[in-house]
Amino acid sequence: MLSDVDESQMMPIIPAGVKSNMYFIVSAADNEQHVTSGKHRLFYDDCGAWANVRGYNSVVVENNPKELYEKNGQVCDRKRVAGKDTLVPLEPQPDGSCVRKVTRMCRLGH
Repeated sequence: MLSDVDESQMMPIIPAGVKSNMYFIVSAADNEQHVTSGKHRLFYDDCGAWANVRGYNSVVVENNPKELYEKNGQVCDRKRVAGKDTLVPLEPQPDGSCVRKVTRMCRLGH
């Protein structure tokens, strides 16, 4: 879904109002301009810009909704091994052209 985005359907911000079971694809154009001019990125939700954020990276392979991870250049799945969460490389590794990196941002302190 995110690899072939129709730019006419991107939103500049998340619209106000009640939302349930919805998603929005938000344009990163404003943030690209912020970074180019030496400013910090702004992350919006329907409460305004996030002041403090924490993010983590994961990967998506094709249209598979399973959250995967990258470690040492390999796509991995999180598994329990000997009672510990471990990142185990997929066998076979997916073709790099179908792997998309995703950063999820979480509001802190709310």
